[in-house]
Amino acid sequence: MITLATLASHSAQEVFDYAVTFLLTQNETSVAPPDQDWAGDCVYRTTNKDGKVLKCGGGCFISDEEYSPELENISWSGLVDTARVPDAHFSLIKDFQAVHDGFPVREWREGFRGIAEREGLSSTVVEEFVD
Repeated sequence: MITLATLASHSAQEVFDYAVTFLLTQNETSVAPPDQDWAGDCVYRTTNKDGKVLKCGGGCFISDEEYSPELENISWSGLVDTARVPDAHFSLIKDFQAVHDGFPVREWREGFRGIAEREGLSSTVVEEFVD
């Protein structure tokens, strides 16, 4: 598991592989429930109707011990600027969030392949997941 505490000690490839594996295994977006002010918006952590904890492209790096509801509704940039999260792999995490937030789940693989290509990373982990 890669957490905020260990993020800087991992290579870009390790961070990519971890996030892609996490998100494709989850295979569901993390969005605020209808009873919250920002209902339907992507959030770092939520629980789906089945009680499963879901996390977004940045939230997958926030361990239970590091998580606080006060992080919600603050952009990753804002969290970095206020030193609530490290700036390690900033652009890569923003890319994961862009795929999670902006692509339908069925198109995540293509989004992750695009990240790998832009960043010069291997996309082998993406191919391990069958559509």
